Amino acid sequence: MVTIRRTSWINCVSIIIPYLFIVGIFQVFAHFLLGIPVGDAEINRTSWEKFTIVFFGAVGTFFTIWLFRIYIDRESIKSLGLDFLNMFEKECRWGMLMPVLIMSLAFFLLLFTKQIQYIQIKVSLNELILNCAIFILVAFTEELFIRGYILNNLMSSINKFLALTISSIIFAIMHLANPNINLISFTNLILAGILLGLPCIYRRNLWPSIAFHFSWNFFQGSIFGFNVSGLNGYSMITQMRKDDTIWNGGSFGFEGSILCIMLQVFCIIILYFLFEKRLKFRNP
Repeated sequence: MVTIRRTSWINCVSIIIPYLFIVGIFQVFAHFLLGIPVGDAEINRTSWEKFTIVFFGAVGTFFTIWLFRIYIDRESIKSLGLDFLNMFEKECRWGMLMPVLIMSLAFFLLLFTKQIQYIQIKVSLNELILNCAIFILVAFTEELFIRGYILNNLMSSINKFLALTISSIIFAIMHLANPNINLISFTNLILAGILLGLPCIYRRNLWPSIAFHFSWNFFQGSIFGFNVSGLNGYSMITQMRKDDTIWNGGSFGFEGSILCIMLQVFCIIILYFLFEKRLKFRNP
């Protein structure tokens, strides 16, 4: 039986300042080790430098959430949806596959409609491995904080769909400092939060969201050549835009496009009805 903690939403508010402070300290230390000024622009960093900074940020995130989950919430880390036995559920496999299908469809649609142009394919195994590691850490970190801690605590206090909406808005706000963000990209980030949160509110399992988040970022940025939430880096496929439009997303990347909104809404509807159908089947 799950204990309902009416004040658990307070912990969501309480963690924000310690989270920013502790993660900030870890990232400043990473900059110090690398010899990079803290204000250094993302575009000037190598993949190794990005990995190092993301790694220290991930350590800081896990440390902060561990402190709050153990000593404030008085619950286990596993209760955030991190049961390793659930890593192999069918939803995790779909979490990896669905972004591949979405990004492939988006890339070829934009290519066919001349919204983007293919330039070349250039494979660097070292860069692919580093980018894979970066996006694994980003996915784990952001999902652990937003869906694992924030959404889980909110669901203990309020309706799960309201909790999902609030956590998705927080997820979008976290990206406000990203380059070239606008209303369309902000909307896409909220929709991404909803899409990533659905497995959590129905299955209480964080691994499908981590798998989806990783796959979405990796194939978007490292394979098909889109900027990831306004940030660029190595990609196996080099593409270019003749013009920045609401269809190709401009400098923010695919997540700045109307097409992304359409595809995400479609996926949200499909996942919602699949989860609802399974719920009704289990509880007739």
